[in-house]
Amino acid sequence: MDFKKLLELRNSAIYITPHFHDMETKRWKFSFWGTVAIVALYTFIVALFVALILFLTPAKDFIFTFESKEMAAQKERVKELETKVTVLEKEVERYVSEARKLKIAVMMGTKDTVDASYYDSMRAYKGKQVPREGGSIYTAFQMLIDKYFGSASPDTTYFIAPVKGVIVNNFDPKNGHMGVDYAVAGNTPVIASAGGTVIFADYTINDGNKIIIDHHNKYITIYKHCSSLLKRERDNVVQGETIALSGKSGETSSGYHLHFEIWYNNKAVDPSKLLIK
Repeated sequence: MDFKKLLELRNSAIYITPHFHDMETKRWKFSFWGTVAIVALYTFIVALFVALILFLTPAKDFIFTFESKEMAAQKERVKELETKVTVLEKEVERYVSEARKLKIAVMMGTKDTVDASYYDSMRAYKGKQVPREGGSIYTAFQMLIDKYFGSASPDTTYFIAPVKGVIVNNFDPKNGHMGVDYAVAGNTPVIASAGGTVIFADYTINDGNKIIIDHHNKYITIYKHCSSLLKRERDNVVQGETIALSGKSGETSSGYHLHFEIWYNNKAVDPSKLLIK
């Protein structure tokens, strides 16, 4: 279309002729700019009227009800997802920490030989000698025999019961029970079944407060579900020394008891076959 012809529209006019049977026919003439002004004025009046209705009456609540509910639901979903992400981050951090500590414990517990200077450093914690309170008459007798007659075998280890209690669940590796359960009251003293070095002492989700002792000859002992731990990692303990108090901590515990395991060369063994009376 020619641009000049569009400009000529400014000089055009609009004629309106109403048709009424009972009135004399009249014709109204509106110029181009007059028509534009009328349309603009009409649009402004309608927009102003709608705005007043939305701001001064409850109509806006009915118009935007669906949108408001959807936005509120989205905000709730976002908050819920943020909470779940935060919880998952904390759980991942906890699992990573536990996995790192257990990995170190397994590595230390499965060493065939360790340099003697390493255990010498273990005996001191922050420059102070670790106290060796506790023990048993059997331990003292065994040390006396070893001193004057020599040990029969450097790999020989004797284990005593970690608590005074009745075994209520026996060793059953086929069903995933890798140790024995002692029925004891809460806060019963738990003693080291044999002497060694603590390689793990911390809280885990399933086992609660757990302590692992390396006996330096492919043996490790594990004590689970304690109410509190009295020893820390790198502490040296002697046989019969109190290391923890029994409890029911951990998600897999259903009541007060002590779960006790003995492992030899990465394999669980039946504690009842190794414990001496």
